[in-house]
Amino acid sequence: MKINKHIILLGIIGAVIISLVFLRNGVLNVYPDTAVYVEQVKYYNHEIPKSWSMNYRSFKPLYGFVGALITPPFTAEQSILFIDVIFFFGLLFSSFYFFKELGFQENYSLIGATFIGTGYPLLKYGLALLTDISGWFFATLTVTIFLVAIRKNSNRLLLLTSVIGFFGSLCKETGILGLLFAGLYLTFFLIKEKDIKYLKKIFYISLPFILLQAIFLSVLISRGGSSFLAWLKFNNQLVVGLRTPYLFFFTQLSTFSILWVYLLVSLYLIFRKKINISFNNKIIISCLLVSVLPIFAWPEFLSRVLYIEFLFIVPLILYAIRFINEKVRSKTLLFFIAFVPVLISMFLFSLAGNGSLFDVLRAFI
Repeated sequence: MKINKHIILLGIIGAVIISLVFLRNGVLNVYPDTAVYVEQVKYYNHEIPKSWSMNYRSFKPLYGFVGALITPPFTAEQSILFIDVIFFFGLLFSSFYFFKELGFQENYSLIGATFIGTGYPLLKYGLALLTDISGWFFATLTVTIFLVAIRKNSNRLLLLTSVIGFFGSLCKETGILGLLFAGLYLTFFLIKEKDIKYLKKIFYISLPFILLQAIFLSVLISRGGSSFLAWLKFNNQLVVGLRTPYLFFFTQLSTFSILWVYLLVSLYLIFRKKINISFNNKIIISCLLVSVLPIFAWPEFLSRVLYIEFLFIVPLILYAIRFINEKVRSKTLLFFIAFVPVLISMFLFSLAGNGSLFDVLRAFI
């Protein structure tokens, strides 16, 4: 079987990204939340009892369960990193095929996947001993499989979409957003076309998730576990005063940096009707935008929470890049446009390291 050269190149890019991140922050990059995930692995390995902090996160046990299966030979910390690396490459490859499903050629899909793989939040948090990358991966994979299912009119793939969404919910809160997108997309066409086939598709993407969640929650509750709503309530009480306009603006700015400029260019070209987006893709991008809005229920503006916005931001940017490249026909310009965001993200990451960009900003004020 012939392997796509763009996939090979994307794999090489991924390996380079991992190497640079490890060189900057070390291989086992620890954050305050890391201790809880390490506890999860040790708990499922029957090494320690359940702590109160771990119990609040018991509704997302996948890291702990899988980590316990591979310790030994790994330590708990190494098992978390191993899972993150797998999800990192999964995110790169699933985002590549996500853009292809939107109709972009492979070179543009490669650029889009590279943008996602080198975003500041991913460099800072994605390969640290945290679980954020799992949410980005499962959301992207769910969207991609769903779009393939719609294109092929495959009920089996719709069922798979539902199962993937379920596993995403066991990792990170954002892991379920791809399934929310699928529901929004089908609901739109159900209302628009009044065709019962969309109701059947909603049934296919809902039933496995609902059944699996019902089984999981019944076991969780019987063992004294906590739900997402309890976790959200706890954080709302714990985190106060971190939702100011200042924090929103600078967190969004650091999350996508110069890609915001690219997005403004794209929106301008769309407004001037220079870029033609198919009706179906307009609905896809609109539903993606709506599907990520639940992230704003979180009591704090964090780049690793906001980063899931790439699902609708990067496709819009790729439209502008394709338009400019087709007008200019310059490989040098295309490379420059693609490389600048990567360079800026790397620069911001090297500045912040294990700290915060707000600390860096305050040093210059």
